[in-house]
Amino acid sequence: MRVHYLQHVPFVCLGSIETWLLAAGHELRGTRFFLNEPLPTVDEFDCLIVLGGPMSVHDEDRLPWLVPEKKLIRQSIDAGKRILGICLGAQLIALVGDQPRWRLLITARSQSIEVLCTAFLPALPTKLVRVPELTDAELDAVVQETPALFALPQWPELHSVLRNPFYLQLALWRLRSPVAVESLRGRSTSDLKHFLWQYAVERPDKNRSGMPERRQQAFTATCVHRAQRLTQYVDSPADAEAVGALVNDGILRRDEYGRVAPSHDVFDDWALRRHVGKAVIDCERDWPRLFTVLGTHPGIRRAYRAWLTDALADQDANALAVAEAGLVESTIAQYWRDDTCIGLLRSAAAEAFLSARTALLFGNKQALVRRLVHLTRVACKGPNEEVLSAASGGAATVRRRLDALLTSPTTNAWKTLINLLASQSSSSGLGTDTHWVVDFLEDWAMSLNVWAETLHEATPAAHVALHVFKGIEAESQYIDETVEQAL
Repeated sequence: MRVHYLQHVPFVCLGSIETWLLAAGHELRGTRFFLNEPLPTVDEFDCLIVLGGPMSVHDEDRLPWLVPEKKLIRQSIDAGKRILGICLGAQLIALVGDQPRWRLLITARSQSIEVLCTAFLPALPTKLVRVPELTDAELDAVVQETPALFALPQWPELHSVLRNPFYLQLALWRLRSPVAVESLRGRSTSDLKHFLWQYAVERPDKNRSGMPERRQQAFTATCVHRAQRLTQYVDSPADAEAVGALVNDGILRRDEYGRVAPSHDVFDDWALRRHVGKAVIDCERDWPRLFTVLGTHPGIRRAYRAWLTDALADQDANALAVAEAGLVESTIAQYWRDDTCIGLLRSAAAEAFLSARTALLFGNKQALVRRLVHLTRVACKGPNEEVLSAASGGAATVRRRLDALLTSPTTNAWKTLINLLASQSSSSGLGTDTHWVVDFLEDWAMSLNVWAETLHEATPAAHVALHVFKGIEAESQYIDETVEQAL
């Protein structure tokens, strides 16, 4: 097949697509607009690849080659050519508007879907698809082709990390020998993620002039600056050599103004988590000082929650201490206390941590457990599979579906709190005002599926519901119809 690509800027190239095309025996040619190379005619190729760039579809005055490029794209559509568009979302969306036969594929994190659809695609019919992790069979097929990874399936905790294709790609790059794999035996999932991140960002195999540490500092500074500025690109750090090495390795990317940004959000996430972890150590458990140092930027707060979730699972002493402080210290701002509770609720350590503090949670008229229930209902939900699998529709249909998108309970927080509520139901520890319990159980019931295996917490949940129902009857209270149905 004859493939032609359109490249707008030097730093956005074909990358691994070129490797795949050539290995598959396809003929490859290209037009690099920044070198003033000519465009082909529509008869000279079978497939057209349009690469990304920082420019807009409306920049014809500044970039006159956009006019013939658009003409070639439309001619290719009319001729029935195969076309792949990457990035430059504005151009692709404009094409979708002009060409009803086209379909636009956009990848986004779950929390971004509502904004994406309502702000940028309000008039377009939309279908939501959840991208799953690799299955056991798919991962095993990769392992069988990579002898150095043979030992990994014996470690379920590492197996779970490698279900993410991005981490698997890093592992194939870094874990090339049985010795490297063996060095991870007994390590946690966060250890493996950090190991892979460190190799990609720092490149300890290229230890010249302190380059690993310089790379790490330049990259972390970039990520923290982006989080504080709330912008995609930021000014390049002063260490030009380290930044150049990161760009050459594809860890950072540059825009046309020389500003930089991380090439993948996984790299960005881990840099911010390391930033938080270092701040925690530096502040020596002076929590008000820690939260002043971190600031109130949304990206940093999200990184703090993620750091705490992982660190608690590893039984990190500082994480355990700040989780305790988040429950009891009134000197910490409420939003940081809430962030701390959310990080705790999402952690594998939540059940043991909270079960050991039952008296604290249910004291003072259940103030703490009520707060935890509220935060679980707000922050421990994910995409609803029924909504994702629904047929596509117009804007009004999509709007209704988006309202119900993030409604499915996630994490073990629900199970943990249901078990705690059940432990108090026989001793009247829930009190008489239990509408908050009913709302919590009703949200939890969104996870029930008549065809799926019964959840472990189903029986405790039924005990709690029965206790609430009996309590309402005993108090001769009026039972709202919706409450009765929920119970």
